[in-house]
Amino acid sequence: MLTRVAESITNSLITNGNIKSEDKEIYSYGFEMGIAMLGNLLTSILIGLFLGKLVECIVFLLAYMPLRSYAGGYHASSHLRCYFLSSAILILVLLTIPSALALTSPYKSVMLVACSAIIILILSPVQDSNKPLDDDERKMYAKNSKIILSIELCLYFVFVMMRWQTIALVIVESLVVIAITLFIGYTKNQYKKQFIK
Repeated sequence: MLTRVAESITNSLITNGNIKSEDKEIYSYGFEMGIAMLGNLLTSILIGLFLGKLVECIVFLLAYMPLRSYAGGYHASSHLRCYFLSSAILILVLLTIPSALALTSPYKSVMLVACSAIIILILSPVQDSNKPLDDDERKMYAKNSKIILSIELCLYFVFVMMRWQTIALVIVESLVVIAITLFIGYTKNQYKKQFIK
């Protein structure tokens, strides 16, 4: 569905002379990714509004999306699966905030952050088998993920000191989700390597 829409837009631009036909594949892929990202973003905002947790939703997206884009991890096999999986994760995160606040002590929160950060530092970037990275890209992705992680850790401790426990907890949850997706993606890649051998 998304592929057809992206190709239709690209073909229209080629017909109008806006882009060259030899660049069709690049533009089609770009439009496909852009439409998918926009759809996920709009759905996320609607979920946040519906659950009455728009601020928490935005904080989660701001913490999750930049780090996830460089750290990598598990990727669904289609846009539709990615859409539903992303929506399900966001709903789960937003719905568990009240109980997590009640059950998570400052000590447990710091432990979760530390464990998640260690997993992210060790494993990132975990590449998808459909989009392998060369050595230079791996170094760049690893460096950027470390920078973003450092910023998010600093923000977490700032929010803790300011006693903005809910915002701090949302950052914790984003790091935990990223660590889990990295571990699943890494395990999946290792399994594929063993299977191919």
